Amino acid sequence: MSKPEVIYITNMYPSEERPYYGTFVQNSFKKITQLGRYAAVIALNNNKSKLMSYIFFYCKTFSRLVRFDGIAYIHYVTHSAPPALVAKLFNPKLKIILHFHGSDAFPEKNEGNFRRKIKKIIAKSAIRLSYKIVVPSDEFKGKIVEAYGIDGGAVFVNASAGVDASLFKKGARKQRSADESSKKILFVGRMIDGKGALLFARILAEIFKLPEMSTGVSVTFVGQGPEKQSAQKILENHIASGSVGFVDFVSQAELVRYYQEADIFIFASTREGESLGLVLIEAIFCGAVPIALRNVAASSILKSDSSGFLVAESENDMKEKLVKLLRLKREELELINSELIEENKKYDAEQVGLSLNEILQ
Repeated sequence: MSKPEVIYITNMYPSEERPYYGTFVQNSFKKITQLGRYAAVIALNNNKSKLMSYIFFYCKTFSRLVRFDGIAYIHYVTHSAPPALVAKLFNPKLKIILHFHGSDAFPEKNEGNFRRKIKKIIAKSAIRLSYKIVVPSDEFKGKIVEAYGIDGGAVFVNASAGVDASLFKKGARKQRSADESSKKILFVGRMIDGKGALLFARILAEIFKLPEMSTGVSVTFVGQGPEKQSAQKILENHIASGSVGFVDFVSQAELVRYYQEADIFIFASTREGESLGLVLIEAIFCGAVPIALRNVAASSILKSDSSGFLVAESENDMKEKLVKLLRLKREELELINSELIEENKKYDAEQVGLSLNEILQ
């Protein structure tokens, strides 16, 4: 059997227990193999305790890479790189390409000082031993080049497998009320600190107090996490009335349907490490108009904001701009969406895959 040219090393990859975790890494791997590259994957197995899972992951990675003279393509650097870096010390022929995703380069403030320092040390060490670095956007590239003093020529932009435009696309919308005040809002994501579920729940509670917004506006939260219960508590009256609904993570096909039925998509992440936000692009491709708090992801994707309503600077600003979006006619929302689709065609998975294939040389 031929040996692989590229081995993906990742702590994020779908499994039976977590079928939707790291799907973008899996999609990247599939695209590379479709383009004729012989590749393999070493992924963290979450069947055991976290400590034992990482011990097995690190041992397997080191034993494979210490004799490998191809490319180790490392996703989520601070957690996946350590065994590859040790293998590199014994095997100078090993080529390391790093793919930073966000908080592996810029740890979140709530991670604690010790954890943040360790992650920075690992990231700096990995950068020194790598020969190429991949990041999700131009904005993130500028940020990482400045923060780590990297030669920009060694940093390549590739949008984490991109979005499958043949799947995430506008569909036949369900029959809607002729009332222009009838709008559907969608939130998709992990309900954890910094991802915005609780922040958006607070905004909704205020918006529903407005007489014109008290009827006709329906909201769906898709996702799970520790903030879910608190968000439900804030919105319990509106859940009881049927205006707000919560569903757990769904299959990709079901997610497309939710996107296609939404008028407005919410991206309320406050995380410093928010590097791209593929959900933003998925929602846009399916016909929704997004509104986002300003971060690297929003700056990358929502450059063309003809309405002036799509990027908010604060929680209060997001509330005010969301109200303005809700007051727009559907044809106005559709025009905004069409402009965004045109601007973000570069995130189509086909183009992203071809670009990555060139980087992995």
